[in-house]
Amino acid sequence: IRDAPSDAEVENYGFNLPQREITLTVANAPSRIVLQLGVSSADGGTVQARVTGQPFIYAVAGDALSDFPVAPSYYRERVLRTLLEGTRITGLSLKANDAPADQPALVSLALAEGQSWDDTLAAEPEARRDALKTVLAGLATLRAKQFVNDTYTDTTLVDGKPTPWKYTLEATLALNGGASAVTSLQIAERSGGGIQLAGSKEFGFVFALDQPLLDALWTLTYAARDPGPPAAPVAKPEAAP
Repeated sequence: IRDAPSDAEVENYGFNLPQREITLTVANAPSRIVLQLGVSSADGGTVQARVTGQPFIYAVAGDALSDFPVAPSYYRERVLRTLLEGTRITGLSLKANDAPADQPALVSLALAEGQSWDDTLAAEPEARRDALKTVLAGLATLRAKQFVNDTYTDTTLVDGKPTPWKYTLEATLALNGGASAVTSLQIAERSGGGIQLAGSKEFGFVFALDQPLLDALWTLTYAARDPGPPAAPVAKPEAAP
């Protein structure tokens, strides 16, 4: 919208105090590129962009600012953990925290000596087997869809209400050298919008599960109770003329 703006125009377009300043480091480039987003003091608060050191100002979409939130957690590395080479998951447990003590866990599996997970899961129904494999892979390389709280808490918000954690997902790890360890996540009931939260005392925060793990947990916790789509209405026979 401008290729040689005056100082007054630079100020009017919001670049004296830009709303966002994004620094890009490009491989093999001699210097960094700094992109600024400014909000106009006129024209209904339109959003403009420029690269510092260049005499051009561009119009950008009005929601461009929302693509670059100022929350530090938005830019945090999404991979929370990758198991070290040689570390194996040898046990898997998923239980409802509010279940009676004598109620079996939703998942309770352990590798027998010399067995693989393919061997252990061979007798499971296909949908459940696929879900369990996804959970194992998701725990081996644990990813967050987004970060929700920088502090672990004993309750979390589900549909806007403080709610105790619904499930405990636990994995037993065989470490190099023969030692073992247990890692666990607290899982909330799935809420609307395809969001399911998890909390970790180990990592000390609350995050949203990524989609593959979310879908797998739905299969293990709710699919058997899902009534499915409503039955089609039965057509009434037409009355005889």
